[in-house]
Formats: sequence, C-alpha cells, structure tokens
Amino acid sequence: MAFLPESEVQEMLQRNPTIRKTPKTITQRKHFLEHLASVREQAVAVDLEENLSGVICVTSRIFDQAGRAVAGLSISSPLSRMEPKVAQVQRALREPSLMVSRMLSPSSSAADVVSLYRRPSSPSLARA
Repeated sequence: MAFLPESEVQEMLQRNPTIRKTPKTITQRKHFLEHLASVREQAVAVDLEENLSGVICVTSRIFDQAGRAVAGLSISSPLSRMEPKVAQVQRALREPSLMVSRMLSPSSSAADVVSLYRRPSSPSLARA
C-alpha cells in the first residue's frame, strides 16, 4: 500500500477496517499512515509480529517501467532467529529488488528506479 496513490490508500482504508490479529497489529489509522511513510522512506516494510505472533517478515517492492509496484521479495522467519538480524535483512533485500526493477525498466536510469522508492509522503495523507 505504501506505493499506491493516496486516493487508493484512503479508499482501501475506508472499505477495509483494520482488524487486530495480534497485540502488535497497527490498528490506528494515523500510525498506519506513518508506517506507510516509513516504508516509502526505507524502501522496505517490516512486519514485527503484526500479523502472526512470533513471526517477523521483511519485504521490498519491485516496480515495473511505469513505476507501479508489481511484485515483491520477502523473507519471514521466527522472531528468535531474525530479530537480531532485521537491519541486515532489510539491507540485503533492497539491492535485489532494485536490480529486478531495473530489469523491468531497461530504458530507465538507475536514479529513476531509485526514485520510485522515494515517492514523497503526501501531507494530506499524513493528516488523515
């Protein structure tokens, strides 16, 4: 969701109320939108037991030539194994995602592809 247009994010949030799956699930809209902004900034998303207790998932998006997020790479692991290595896993996923995005956008420069990960946060999205 972090790379969708603001209008689509707002529509999805209206239609799909957040359901608490674990004690760590993000259910407040403001916090969820802050999380999306963080995902855009870091170019990776980290699920810290938000969907399943005891499990961490790290994912990075792959973009097509039009700048749409069309796929992703992700790694899930038991909390005990991945928690000490989350930062390393985040760094490790960025590069292959960027490489595949470049392959899908052969006419784009590396800077164009990197900018896909840096879509600026919309001020109105942060206020919702």
